Amino acid sequence: YGLPFDRHDWTVDRCGRKDVHYIIDFYDGGAVDPKSKLFTILDVRPALTDVGNVWDRMVVAYWRFKFETLGLTPKLPLYEKKQNP
Repeated sequence: YGLPFDRHDWTVDRCGRKDVHYIIDFYDGGAVDPKSKLFTILDVRPALTDVGNVWDRMVVAYWRFKFETLGLTPKLPLYEKKQNP
């Protein structure tokens, strides 16, 4: 993709424990899909403002590799399995 056509900076309150600064980039996704109406691709990530945010990005990169590249599927916690039979 080229450069984003829009960028937003958000601060997210993580349950009152800490505020996390996020960057949201909006990219042109091509023609509007007539079924889903999707036309934009979002890249949402924590800003690299502290070590915790860097760690969060590393964990997400690992999950993407594990689930998308290796084809592994995440296991649902037991409580979610009971709620959604």
